[in-house]
Amino acid sequence: MRNEDRCRISGYRYEKMLKIKDLGEFGFINRLNPKETVTGLKLGIGDDAAVISPPEGFDLVITTDMLMEGKHFLSDTNPYAIGYRSMCANLSDIAAMGAIPKFYFISLGIDPERDFDYVENIYNGLNSLALQFNTHLAGGDTIKSEKTVLSITLIGYVEKSMAIKREGKIEAKDLIVYIGPLGYSGAGLEVIKNKIDGFDEQVEAFLYPYPQVIAGRILLQSKVVRVMMDNSDGLSNCIENLVIKNGFGALLFEKQIFDERLDAIAEATNKDYLDFVFNGGEDFGLVAVVEKDGFLDLTYFLERALFDSKVKVIGEVIEGEKIVLKRLNDSFLVIEKSGYVQF
Repeated sequence: MRNEDRCRISGYRYEKMLKIKDLGEFGFINRLNPKETVTGLKLGIGDDAAVISPPEGFDLVITTDMLMEGKHFLSDTNPYAIGYRSMCANLSDIAAMGAIPKFYFISLGIDPERDFDYVENIYNGLNSLALQFNTHLAGGDTIKSEKTVLSITLIGYVEKSMAIKREGKIEAKDLIVYIGPLGYSGAGLEVIKNKIDGFDEQVEAFLYPYPQVIAGRILLQSKVVRVMMDNSDGLSNCIENLVIKNGFGALLFEKQIFDERLDAIAEATNKDYLDFVFNGGEDFGLVAVVEKDGFLDLTYFLERALFDSKVKVIGEVIEGEKIVLKRLNDSFLVIEKSGYVQF
């Protein structure tokens, strides 16, 4: 029996699966245009450029992130997860500045032979996370590509001259704080690649990470943060940028980093769990150097406000430009900078 007949008998109207090439560029854009009115967006999709009006007393914060099939996600990855992870990467950059995300633009490279349903699910993934933070699509571009490529530009607002940076004045005895999962994304990818059962939380962290936008705003308002960035390229990269480049060293505590689940995944894949922590990346947690006294008063409030997100003091700033890990057995290990490298 043909599909047309099967659908007719069951009471459904048969439609051929729509290809992107069947829509054409403007049909494609029209299908994805949310056609909504958003405060601050004076002109959106449909014109040569968007017009955005930031609120008085705020700076614009702008970030761009690109993800490519085969490099950042597997070819058989659920398209919804592709969109979700892409949006998370950008929201996480905005969170690291303590800013409020507001609008995004997406440039998409896609095979025109792909079903439109595939692209629609990418956009559904993007929007499902973006709308949690009142962030709206304002424009974009498309191009023919053999592999799926997404480039997202996200625009946010932050109070004038208040954005938190990577470079700043830090001091010995300052605390090094981590908010969010640590090492779970890299471990989750290994679980998927090696088809290991029993580690759903780590797989979830890889496919559907969560940006720490709320934590970023709380930390900005607290005024105890000296420097901060998001963990997109591994903890060693973060410590290098926040501590070493600001003229100091870091003493990290393994008792605050060790995770039995990560250790089990490492053993099953013949790896060291510390590789997930220091070099894995894409956890999209926040790493911050904070004033000791002020942050201890803030910890309880942060944990209440962030629900499931873990808040840990993982180390302290020390003299000497090196990264040292105090092991569980009280020995010391010097951590060489690595992290995820793009080129």
